[in-house]
Amino acid sequence: MKDISMMFINANPLFNTVRPLRPTTINVGGGIHLLKPQPLPKCLVLYGLFHLFLRSSHSANILAFMPLPFYSHQVSVKPLWLELAKKGHKIVLIQPNVTVENNENITNIILDKTYDILNKYQLFEELAVGGSIIKVLATGAACFTEVLEYQVTHPEVQELLKGERKIDLFFTEILSTFALAIGSKLKVPMIGVVSMDATTGAHIALGNPTHPVLYADKDLVVSQERTYADRVLCTVYWLAYRLVDIFLLNRLQENTLNNIFGEEFDLREITKNISMMFINANPLFNDLRPLGRKTINIGGGLHLLKPKLLPKELQDYLDNAENGVIYFSLGSSITSGQLSHATKQVILQTFSQLPYKILWKSEEKPTETPNNVNVMKWVPQQDVLRHKNIKLFITQGGLQSMEEAIFNYVPMIALPFYGDQHGNAIKMVNKGFGLKLDYANLDVETFKNSILEVINNPRYRLRVKEMADLITDQPMTGLEKAVWWTEYVLRHGHTDHLKNQSVDMPWYQFLLLDVIGFILLTLLIIIYVFIKILKLLNWSVHKLYKQCVRRRKSKTN
Repeated sequence: MKDISMMFINANPLFNTVRPLRPTTINVGGGIHLLKPQPLPKCLVLYGLFHLFLRSSHSANILAFMPLPFYSHQVSVKPLWLELAKKGHKIVLIQPNVTVENNENITNIILDKTYDILNKYQLFEELAVGGSIIKVLATGAACFTEVLEYQVTHPEVQELLKGERKIDLFFTEILSTFALAIGSKLKVPMIGVVSMDATTGAHIALGNPTHPVLYADKDLVVSQERTYADRVLCTVYWLAYRLVDIFLLNRLQENTLNNIFGEEFDLREITKNISMMFINANPLFNDLRPLGRKTINIGGGLHLLKPKLLPKELQDYLDNAENGVIYFSLGSSITSGQLSHATKQVILQTFSQLPYKILWKSEEKPTETPNNVNVMKWVPQQDVLRHKNIKLFITQGGLQSMEEAIFNYVPMIALPFYGDQHGNAIKMVNKGFGLKLDYANLDVETFKNSILEVINNPRYRLRVKEMADLITDQPMTGLEKAVWWTEYVLRHGHTDHLKNQSVDMPWYQFLLLDVIGFILLTLLIIIYVFIKILKLLNWSVHKLYKQCVRRRKSKTN
């Protein structure tokens, strides 16, 4: 049974108990035996088409609150807003950046001062240099509280909370749960969306099975084999994360929300009751895990756009690269200014010794740039990675950037800084389509040898092509799944029928402690009764023996 490739089960979750399923178990949903219908009379066909048109033409009012100040997080779900708007839905989009312009069905509310708060606390810089955990937590708590207060009390957000504008559905990025309080106040169905895999807390809230080792946290750096040290690290991290999440992050958010609105919020309880969660974690790249029916894996690559023509100057630069081009970018959240002078010198010296052209996306141009290095402030990354002359992508390990490289068969070298980047880099190494280096301890020889290894060894490009082919071989695209399930929630107004039973089950029942206690108590009672019976038998036998002895003595006398 372990070696079967796939299992199809004919168990409709509306009729059977809802249970989490792994990607290799496909629920064909019941009714597979039903035959094709016979043609209907023409009048009935026209009647049905008319009602279908009326139903499909219904447009909903959607409020999407994407609070996190990461451009990559916001742009990764941009195609979803565009597709929903294309289908006639009206969307109010609240986020720190403008990602959609000139769309009559999308209204933007921009929380641009969020970046001023981040710059004030220099949180990204603290994360990039690897500051102490205590300092990072303290800085993060203060920064996060101020961001939360600014975003929730924004005049346009407060105006929406008055309820004068009809809202049918609420979207938010569930990496930060405070925004769910807004959806809760609006009393509408809520969908959480994540630009990567969800947090452990979110998986627990929706009843998805969690295990500290089997389904290690997305930010952890552990091997596929899960050595003893890895298992200890996973378990300690899981316990520490749960404690910080429950007693620090949740309480911090709840206290701030209570002060703003003057009412009590239980974010863990609110999270349990969201209608759906979309996660951007392809099971071929992330750990395979069972998911409940309210968690939809949109599969990665949601943000990928259709190919566009490159600017002529850039097109010529790439076309004329006889030996090929190395593309170097640290993403949208990390600037080249965050690299130390020594690290920049190592990078530049390494590039100068290579026979390839280097396209470096950087906000500032380093001094004494080698002749083969072209520094640009902005690069149309997806279209550059599509170019046939791109030999290698040097990245910080952001999930969206890595997806873009995978889908275009480009092997990578990762220089991770913080967050999920380290975990993404390790997964890339484990899958065999790139290498991971430590940017803080980079030296010319190691960097150069790593670049030449990935470019000259065909196995890296072969593995990334295999990954891309497996990821794209799906019955529906991630965007199609996201749109279909969004409209499913709109059609039905709730997803209570898809709720996993474990969500509302007390922890002692989930762990079967009451059942185990009953069995142990029953065994103890049985053992106790058995011992008592043995003692009684022993006493009876002993008594009979004494009586027999007395009788013999009396007969003898």
